[in-house]
Amino acid sequence: MSGRLQIDLAKGYLKQFESFTCSCIQMNTQKQKISGGHLLRFDPWDNTQYIATTSFLLAAYAKWMVLNNQKLNCDAGTVDAPHVLDFAKNQVHITSIA
Repeated sequence: MSGRLQIDLAKGYLKQFESFTCSCIQMNTQKQKISGGHLLRFDPWDNTQYIATTSFLLAAYAKWMVLNNQKLNCDAGTVDAPHVLDFAKNQVHITSIA
């Protein structure tokens, strides 16, 4: 695979992940389902494994945002790294008390 193709693929994956992140933090027109207790809803079974994985990915992405001085552009506005990290931490906290 050529270097240019790898870069294009990485940019495509990043764009998809940014869209997923915006939908999780409820900042996209198409939002990820969320429960009345503000917990992400994926499938009716094994939901906590998806929440844990998503929270880890969002926390890692927030760190990447800080290291690269990036902001996330969602449909509802611009989001900074602390907002993404706070959302991820909140998901873990809600899961631990649920």
